[in-house]
Amino acid sequence: MSVFLSRLIIFCSIFLIVIYTFLKYVDDGLKKERLGWIKNKDISYDVLILGSSRAYRHFDSNYLKDKLNLNVYNLGFDAASLETQLLLLNYYLKFKSDPKYIVWEINYNFFETNSDIFSYQELIPIMEDCDISRFLMSNNLVNCFKCKFIEYLRHKELLKRGMVNYFGNNVNLDSKIINSNWPIELERKSVFDNYNLLAGLDTSNVVLFNKQLEEIKKKNITVIFVIPPIYLSSDYLNKIPQMDSLKYYLNEDSYVVFDYSRFYISYNDGNFGDNVHLNKIGVGLFLNEFISDFSEIL
Repeated sequence: MSVFLSRLIIFCSIFLIVIYTFLKYVDDGLKKERLGWIKNKDISYDVLILGSSRAYRHFDSNYLKDKLNLNVYNLGFDAASLETQLLLLNYYLKFKSDPKYIVWEINYNFFETNSDIFSYQELIPIMEDCDISRFLMSNNLVNCFKCKFIEYLRHKELLKRGMVNYFGNNVNLDSKIINSNWPIELERKSVFDNYNLLAGLDTSNVVLFNKQLEEIKKKNITVIFVIPPIYLSSDYLNKIPQMDSLKYYLNEDSYVVFDYSRFYISYNDGNFGDNVHLNKIGVGLFLNEFISDFSEIL
């Protein structure tokens, strides 16, 4: 019996060591991606891109760097609510020197509270940060042990990506396909006539937003708000005032707002993958216009 227990203990010990080593490789690999890069690489950036998927998918950091001669970091996050955007912004500011500029993508539902946290798995590699883990746990998205290794075992895509990154030669700053290589399903021309532009206003988010802006002002960071193009069919023209109201709200405090909601590409569905996301053609046209506008304030 004692021999059996000894062998069992040895087997379990070896098994745990192998699993731990494997998960450590996964973790090191995921640290090569966008969010892991924040804490683990001592590189400063001149421009920080912030916002939802329209920030993530529409701003090509390498293209902007080449055209503006500035280091650009894209912190856009798919379907990110204002709460998630503020969480990521403050995480970034913990570990990086302050950027000179924050380019903040805003849209018609900017102050809406979103109960669904999409792509939360992307936050797991950085959940050793207490604010990140608190956010994930408060939304019942991770285990009560606050252990990211346990979460890796629950998400096969993280295991695969981590190992690919670990043994790969190139640092993977974008874990998803960026705008230069859109997935085929996003290349379709689709117009959702019932898409709701009239999102609810959450006043608590307005308070959080204003508080964050005050902190940014103290750091002498210039904030440029950007309203990217959305597809405007004839049914959508009467809904533009909601974005105009948001722009007016920001202009009252003398913030710079680049409004592309009426940009000429917004009237051609050939520039869009869906109602709110540009395709490759649209991204190119939008970025060139943005670069021209941004260059004037440098």
